[in-house]
Amino acid sequence: IELIDRKLSGECFHQYLKPFLYQSAEDYSEVDLIAMGRLDDKPMFASVADDLLKFIGSDELVVFDKRKVITFIENELGFVKGLEYNLGNNVIDVLTIANARHPEQDNNFKNLYDRYYIDDFEHTGFIGALLDAQMLADLYIVVTDENTKKIISDLTNYESGSNLITVE
Repeated sequence: IELIDRKLSGECFHQYLKPFLYQSAEDYSEVDLIAMGRLDDKPMFASVADDLLKFIGSDELVVFDKRKVITFIENELGFVKGLEYNLGNNVIDVLTIANARHPEQDNNFKNLYDRYYIDDFEHTGFIGALLDAQMLADLYIVVTDENTKKIISDLTNYESGSNLITVE
């Protein structure tokens, strides 16, 4: 999903893909097999890799857990383009930002979404990866907003007072 000036542009790159390593039914659960059966007629990653690279161009990428996401994408592109592939794009990692703001907290995607009071019911038009991308865009906008820096989850530096109620 594309963001321009912190707003959704309406553009996105979305492509269902046939899994490359789909070998035998014994390796997958029944749910996986049903889902994979719907992907039998879809293209392999190699046939859409150039379209993906054209879509992202040299733009900055927003991801959740850079280490996993970028490594995965670069590995997939490496299979297609050569032994090693480096995207070279600047990357904003929402997890890194969250970990800096909320040290020693469980900063998984759902917890952050709840912590920042983001309404997940407004995204009824998307499912799967598109929904995840929409939710990540929302989370990025919120965690990088100066007004949300006051939202913290560590109360050890505060005393109970008229504006703070501690539940024990």
